[in-house]
Amino acid sequence: IVGRGNTNASVTRLLNDIRSDVETGTSLNAAFRKYPMYFDSLYCNLVEAGEAAGILEALLDRLALYMEKTEAIKSKIRSALMYPTAVIIVAFVVVTVIMIFVIPAFKEVFTSFGADLPAPTLFVMGVSEI
Repeated sequence: IVGRGNTNASVTRLLNDIRSDVETGTSLNAAFRKYPMYFDSLYCNLVEAGEAAGILEALLDRLALYMEKTEAIKSKIRSALMYPTAVIIVAFVVVTVIMIFVIPAFKEVFTSFGADLPAPTLFVMGVSEI
């Protein structure tokens, strides 16, 4: 049912392969172990323990809850990192615009004064020429 209801072809193929393995007598954890990209060792070991103890249904419910919470945390981390990333990108663009357009205009004004400029000012002007 899950395999037929999924729109992702690779996930459908994965589920159909696991179903066929289980139908031919392979244990569920052995079927999962064939796909380490989808099922990590923790998941496989817990399924194996659930099969041995006869509590596979309860264990799969807990694993599903664990995976949902893990994905929710990952999503929160990604969204929390979006703001600082956006700020850094905007700051980089602003500094680049200042270095390319604003500093050269000030350079002309400062050189017209004919006075000696402080080292930090000379440094910024030098960087803007790069």
